[in-house]
Amino acid sequence: MELLTIKIIALTLLGVFSLFFGLLPLRLRKVLAKGSKRRDRVVSCLLCFGGGVLLATVFTHMLPETREGFAIALPEITYPLTEVVICAGFFLIYFIEEFMHKVFFRRDIQQRKKLTKLAAAIEEESSSAPAPPSLQ
Repeated sequence: MELLTIKIIALTLLGVFSLFFGLLPLRLRKVLAKGSKRRDRVVSCLLCFGGGVLLATVFTHMLPETREGFAIALPEITYPLTEVVICAGFFLIYFIEEFMHKVFFRRDIQQRKKLTKLAAAIEEESSSAPAPPSLQ
């Protein structure tokens, strides 16, 4: 087989397996009871396995080709620039994810506080209001 054909087959298989294991927790969510520890553990294990598949793909398949590309584009640099770029990209995505989590989590907490204050005000108003006259 030609090298291009093998690369296309490998890329397709990796994409299909990653998609399958990425969507598997959604299907198992319906099968397992909601809120059970078993469900949480199974979903966590599957997500970790999917993340491991993606990391293995990066380190075994994409890293050598990227290293070759950097060596051709920048032959005078002896520093492991490929690894630095990959780590910088990983940490950039991590920091973006953490930032978004902080932004949305803070909004969620503020919304809960508002709803709690509103519920307390409604409760106080209903308890302090005079009782309606009984119908005779």
